[in-house]
Amino acid sequence: MRPQHVFLTSSLALLALASYRHRRAAATAPKRVELAVKMHCASCEAHVRDVLASVSRVSSVDVDFASQTAVVTGDDVSESQLVLKLREAGREARVIGLGGVAGVVPAEVGSDEEWAAAVAEFKGHAYGHGPVLGVLRMVQISPSLCSLEWELVGLAPGSAVSVALHKTGNTLHGAQSTGGPLASGGHLGASTADSRGKARYQATRGDVVPVWEAIGRAVVVSQQGSALAAAVMARSAGVGANTGKRLCTCNGETIWEADAM
Repeated sequence: MRPQHVFLTSSLALLALASYRHRRAAATAPKRVELAVKMHCASCEAHVRDVLASVSRVSSVDVDFASQTAVVTGDDVSESQLVLKLREAGREARVIGLGGVAGVVPAEVGSDEEWAAAVAEFKGHAYGHGPVLGVLRMVQISPSLCSLEWELVGLAPGSAVSVALHKTGNTLHGAQSTGGPLASGGHLGASTADSRGKARYQATRGDVVPVWEAIGRAVVVSQQGSALAAAVMARSAGVGANTGKRLCTCNGETIWEADAM
């Protein structure tokens, strides 16, 4: 083999390796989750730290008793799992901030704090969501990868459920006024409701629209071919944006009592 061919082959191999490492790094890009956690003393702070550190995929935990918050970093760590573990340990908690550890939002779009995370909440009959209660969250963890998680109750037991992003955020007439599902990148997962009518989904995906394109659109939950509820995807507070806030602006409840679940 000629020397220039050896050089070319080696260069291509290095480029392929660099590309692989880039994709691998993107696939394991960590995200950050901030929680409001009720604590009474330094012992509580240590307990919260131990509980969160035991959760799968968590790489670091920062708990602050003074602000009643905890910030968890991990490779696609599950927000609902963090809250569940705290509640199982007797701690009242709620997710109050989401984000990545590095810039993922294009400069022309805006800042990570405003456009890297989004949430849609289903709050039952009082909000026109029928029997559906739950939360869907999206976090952009790289320019091309999104961490997606939802947990819903009030569904028909044993029946398949799907969630889709629709063209508009007009929910005046429920799902009927949302313009129909996006033709591409709008399928946000499917699951099957258990015997209690509860379903959950979690995945890291590169085939959904980025968070900044999802914000403002409607999220529609369907079962057996019928739309059950539609809620608007709103910008989620970034990590640190809600630190110190203890009241839900919607109803005045303390933030850990304002969960839709």
